[in-house]
Amino acid sequence: MNAMPRPLSGLPDRAYRVALLLYPRTFRDRFGDEMVGFFRAQRQAAAARGAISLARFWRRSVTDLARSVWRERGVLGAMAAGPRSLFAGAAANIRDAFHFLRRSPGLGAAIVLLMAVTIGAATSIFSVVNAVLIRPLPFGQPDRLVMVWETRPERQVTRNVVSGHEFPMWQERNRVFERMAALTFGVATLTGAGEPAALTGIRVTAGFFDVMGVQPAIGRAFRAEEDTPGLGQVVILSDGLWRERFGADARVLGQTIRLNEQPFQVVGVMPEGFSFPSGPAAARPGFWSPIAEPIHLYRGRHYLHVVGRLKRDATIDDARADMARVAQSVTTDLPDLNRGHETTVVGLQSDLARDARPSLLLLLGAVSCLLLVGCSNVAGLLLARGLARSREIGVRLALGAGRLGISRQLLTEGLVLAFIGAGLGIAVTVALTRVVPRVVPREILPIDRVGVDGTVLLFTLAATLLTGVLFGLAPILQIRRIDLSTVLKQGQRTIASPGHPRVRHALVVGQIALTLLLVLGAALMTRALISLVRVDPGFTTQGILAVDLSLPGARYASPGAQRQFFDEVVARTAAVPGVVSAAATSQVPIGGGFSGISITIDGRPAPPPGQDESARYRVVSAGYFKTMGIPVIAGRTFAPADARISVPFIRWFPQQPMPAGHDRPQTAPVVVINQVMARRFWPDGNPVGGRIRALLSPWIDVIGVVADTHNASLRELPVPEFYLHDLQEPQSIMSLLVRTTGDPVALAPAIRSTIWNLDPDLAITSIRTMEDVVDHLFGLPRLTSSLLATFALIALALMAAGIYGLMAFTTRQRLPEIGVRLALGADRRQISRMVMRHALMLAAVGITIGVAVAAGLVGIARREFFGVQPIDPITWGVVGAVLLGSTVLACWWPARRASRVDPALVLRSN
Repeated sequence: MNAMPRPLSGLPDRAYRVALLLYPRTFRDRFGDEMVGFFRAQRQAAAARGAISLARFWRRSVTDLARSVWRERGVLGAMAAGPRSLFAGAAANIRDAFHFLRRSPGLGAAIVLLMAVTIGAATSIFSVVNAVLIRPLPFGQPDRLVMVWETRPERQVTRNVVSGHEFPMWQERNRVFERMAALTFGVATLTGAGEPAALTGIRVTAGFFDVMGVQPAIGRAFRAEEDTPGLGQVVILSDGLWRERFGADARVLGQTIRLNEQPFQVVGVMPEGFSFPSGPAAARPGFWSPIAEPIHLYRGRHYLHVVGRLKRDATIDDARADMARVAQSVTTDLPDLNRGHETTVVGLQSDLARDARPSLLLLLGAVSCLLLVGCSNVAGLLLARGLARSREIGVRLALGAGRLGISRQLLTEGLVLAFIGAGLGIAVTVALTRVVPRVVPREILPIDRVGVDGTVLLFTLAATLLTGVLFGLAPILQIRRIDLSTVLKQGQRTIASPGHPRVRHALVVGQIALTLLLVLGAALMTRALISLVRVDPGFTTQGILAVDLSLPGARYASPGAQRQFFDEVVARTAAVPGVVSAAATSQVPIGGGFSGISITIDGRPAPPPGQDESARYRVVSAGYFKTMGIPVIAGRTFAPADARISVPFIRWFPQQPMPAGHDRPQTAPVVVINQVMARRFWPDGNPVGGRIRALLSPWIDVIGVVADTHNASLRELPVPEFYLHDLQEPQSIMSLLVRTTGDPVALAPAIRSTIWNLDPDLAITSIRTMEDVVDHLFGLPRLTSSLLATFALIALALMAAGIYGLMAFTTRQRLPEIGVRLALGADRRQISRMVMRHALMLAAVGITIGVAVAAGLVGIARREFFGVQPIDPITWGVVGAVLLGSTVLACWWPARRASRVDPALVLRSN
């Protein structure tokens, strides 16, 4: 029992011995035992005087230990001499660093260029990441802004627009939002202010600008009463439209402009840079106007985007929990309409960057790997340079220079090189931030706010310090292993120490592992891009022009007028020389939008309330399938005889009046469905002749089945979808599709003239080829894979240079051994194989480490990127072969030189 306290009483002495490791070895060998004995005696005396005395002893001991360590390490002396001496020492180190650059201009230039490339690349990518993911949005307290979406877990719908009846109930019942606002998109033709222009317009509920925390730069926001039917003829202009069309004249306030032939009074102009939300294809909004309609009556019509501002003490998690409660209460009150409807709350900045986030984080990780490869390469260069300076360092040590002082000098050299390279890298970043936004469209990457700000400069500073310290440590490690007697006695200019090869080998192995990650990432993303390009959309893209049109409501108020215009414009366009066929559609395939609607299948059991079936739909003219090259599988497509008197026949809410002529005898509504819909709802029979009902429509006869197409995205499999005839369900916003015999762009002027001959005041929203529409889908994947491939090639070149440098240095160090081997009869091919074997062994270790790390990362990439296959033997095999091949090429010349050594010359010189 009495033996237990002894180990505890000896613990302070052992801890003090461990602390003595902070001193230089020579100091410990000379004074260590005496210091431990003195410490033990003082501690025991203080303990005998009481706890307060013991506490004072420990405070004094720790303070004295820290001071003496710094004094012995050579730092405290400089500080004790005053700030001037400390700064003078730093200035001297910097001067010596520049002297090193003058003595070795080639090496210095190579390192600076390497740092400029790697730090510049890292800073450039981070500036984009900062602009999209980090920099606060230009709104008031943007961290409190969120998007609220409807979800349908049973249908795997995670982000659905909100129904008209849901939003008012959300507003009334939530407890976490200061305010909520709803918005929807539209297109309007501006007339009376120069040439007609099609503008993207945002219709918002009252209080939208209060939610965003941004008010008009001039004028006022909307009043609450202006968000009621009949009082919403007011508009707020964007800064861009104000400057372009109205000459930045403040007298525009109070003036009346015409949108879709309707008068709107201008009440405000938004500040420069406010462009929320972006429209389809990242189009900037031209104006904002009140919704001014009874949205609470629009039950089942999902068309609203909801944004909210959290209360000061509320978090996003609080909002999610509260909105789940609200959704459940709405379902309780409206079980037939809202069963299965849930909600999700997402930060506004995260929601806006959802598409770009995976690619940007991937690029940031890739450029970080490139930066580390560059650091390893520079460390290898400085290590070789440090070995060449071993005699100089040995002499300085022999003359009394402290190892810490020399270490500071070497570290300063590394930091100076890193900062010079970082300065050039920032210059490259500034140039790129001015060029890239002009080259990369906003719909691919929203980088209009990219620039070099304080956050980017802090990142550059951190990256510079990190890289400077990392590659500056390599030569510092050498100083601890210098044997002065060997260096001074033998006059060697290099150091052959067992520890040094391990450091050099570790650097090369690290380069190989990081390079494998980059090359593998580039290869997998390229394969994924190829997979995406190879997806058959199910329709023809070559030789087709898409012309987007939006009919003004004043001149085309009735569905009959809308139908007549598009019927005539299709007929006239088809008669233009060089046009094979023409058609119209409510949504261009893969053009950025689709519509969904609840359906009922005749003859199938009715689903439980709130779990109704749904399908996507689009309205097309009779020639759509021929123009787009979509095969007809069964039945027929639309014909002119399908025209109805009563249009449109789909009603969205019970209060919507029946269309004129609905009680007159006429052609029954007809629909064409795709194969997925046919297989799902008619698995055992022929769907032709069946019937469906869309929301509150009458029964619609199925007249045909067409092949599946990727109408929403190439990344998604086709889903149930049906087509309605524009002669039965007219639309005011349609796209004209024109199939031509030659270059479709060459016919654009003739098509534009045909449209304006029908309506000279009609604004054409956009003209694009279908090839451009589909190619847009590849924009971000192509940009990502291109940048990854560039980083991978740079890393591969740096890796090869690092292997070459290591093998050249190693063979030079082993020349005496090689000379002896050759003198004893070794075959020169054996010498080459020895060098090759050494390099390939390092490559194998690096590849193994890289594969182990990559195996864990590929699963994440598969979830985020379409087409990435974790088990891809071809890609993994090619990447491994590329790295091994690069290793062989890099060490071929050192192996060749080693095999051609003259043994007599080598042995005579040693």
